Amino acid sequence: MKPNQHTTTGATVNPLLVICVGLMFALLTFTGCKKGERMQRHGPPQEKNYVDSNITEFHNLGWLGVQTHPLTKSIRFKDPEDLDSTISPGGLVITNVFADSPAADSELEIGDVIVGIDGKWLPIKDDPTLDFIRLLESSVAAMKETTELSIYSGRRQNLVTIKNNTVPLEPAIDNQVPRYQIAHSLGLKHLAEQQNEDGSFGQASESPDDFDQTLQTTCLAGMSLLSARDDQFQPNVDACLEFVAQQIDAKITSAEKAAPKEDAEKKPATPGVVMMKMSAFELEPLTAAYVAQFLAESDVQMMDGKWMPRLMGTITSLSKSQHESGAWNMVEKIDGMPRHVAHTTHTTNQVLLAIGMLERKGVMGNPDTIKKACGYLKQAKEARAGISIDRRLKNSLTAGTAAALMSVNCQTNDAFLKQAVEDGLSGAGECYLSPQFTLPGVLSTALLARQTGADAWEQFHNETKYWISSVQLPDGSFNSMPTGSADQDTDEERNADSVWEAAHYCLLLAMQSDKLPKLMAKAKSPMQVARNSDGEKVEGSASGTPAIPGMPAGAKVMSLQMGDLSGEGSLEDQLKEKLKEMGIEGDIQIGSPGAAPAEDKK
Repeated sequence: MKPNQHTTTGATVNPLLVICVGLMFALLTFTGCKKGERMQRHGPPQEKNYVDSNITEFHNLGWLGVQTHPLTKSIRFKDPEDLDSTISPGGLVITNVFADSPAADSELEIGDVIVGIDGKWLPIKDDPTLDFIRLLESSVAAMKETTELSIYSGRRQNLVTIKNNTVPLEPAIDNQVPRYQIAHSLGLKHLAEQQNEDGSFGQASESPDDFDQTLQTTCLAGMSLLSARDDQFQPNVDACLEFVAQQIDAKITSAEKAAPKEDAEKKPATPGVVMMKMSAFELEPLTAAYVAQFLAESDVQMMDGKWMPRLMGTITSLSKSQHESGAWNMVEKIDGMPRHVAHTTHTTNQVLLAIGMLERKGVMGNPDTIKKACGYLKQAKEARAGISIDRRLKNSLTAGTAAALMSVNCQTNDAFLKQAVEDGLSGAGECYLSPQFTLPGVLSTALLARQTGADAWEQFHNETKYWISSVQLPDGSFNSMPTGSADQDTDEERNADSVWEAAHYCLLLAMQSDKLPKLMAKAKSPMQVARNSDGEKVEGSASGTPAIPGMPAGAKVMSLQMGDLSGEGSLEDQLKEKLKEMGIEGDIQIGSPGAAPAEDKK
């Protein structure tokens, strides 16, 4: 049924009433809106869903390339299907048109009012932005080449044809999802353009806080660019790796200068065993977690003589910084957990996620470290249930915990994990409304949904796709999340925040594919231990470090892939050459897990 349709009849009408109605109509008729003007609402606002409210806070119509404000005054014009009737739809006033967008190509202008799409009128409500986005996505999903907008401009209704230069947003996990591929490619292109000359992302600064923020942003951006899995962004990824290497090397140098001289050289405890010198340096735990995640997802090899001390040093830094409670960045005791202790849970989630990613790369985590972390996360979830804390924050933190447990190979039939998955996904459709860790919380929820299976991902996707549609602009950039404090930020701070957000959004778009196998727990390692939610090995699972019969007590096992070797000469010579490149000297014993001692072979 058409909104507010009025039919003219031949009945006699009081002339005085006609004049009054005419004056009222003249006062109510829309007269336009200046660029950037926020119109005052008249009358009591209609009740609306708070999720819609947060989506429409951007006043952005996504790839169409316009920003709007909801119409707050009545308009009325003749119904094109029945000229004897008038119609009063809802509307969106265009306040900004982005260059080189479909809207600009169709010559839409500031002050035009969008009142309908493909013959369907916008409903009369406080803010019909979400309704328009849904209609627009439905139109594009029909695979039509164009969409027809009904525009009220200059007191006249016009029809404007918009070319659909994009394809539908589909609820599927199939790698061939055109809309996501386009959004992902545009986002990565925009992100790559924000890279600094030194390979970093974000705002460069000498302060410790900015050092951590820059390194975290660079690692997240690097992971996002890795999700392209092609040569287009490989130079950007290499530049990220080089920047990370330089930052870690600077930490290593500082640590070595401060180390006692007597610790500089240590002889091996067992003769004939290769001993590796591990660099010890400190990184803020969350920074170390993001560094480890980036290096785990990249093609950095454990046996690379340049990367081994950096990677092992990062792991050592995480091990040393773990609190006795099992947490990282411990704020205070778990009892009576305040809001700001959510940072502790978030950091611990990210560290455990990084440990799982490293295990899928073949670097086994310390069992005691994992057990203590799992114990803390279980206590934290139980504590959150009994305190006053925003439920959306609770859900996103629980989603992060569930994703982290799955990352370290916690079995899906574990009772605690099953409940954590259920709780974490219970509010997936509103996770972007969390008052803290908003985008990391969204990414954690998406990761959990993606790890859980097709049904969970489709549900998450369907509940968030209109929000995703509303934040990306035609140039690939993303609207900032509303924080309420943007007016106080400097241009540099806003730019740094935009890069941080773009990295998260690109990773979110990358969840549609399997191009980040370690992050999404798709990669498997035969050495990874099957665990329960206490971090304990499940009976019958892999041992983690297979023993080699005849190996001296205390010897360490190192895994080398054939691709790491030169391919020239005997295997023993190739191994010696590789170890020499790494600065390691010692005897070499070649064996395989489960092999019998040479003297027992017949």
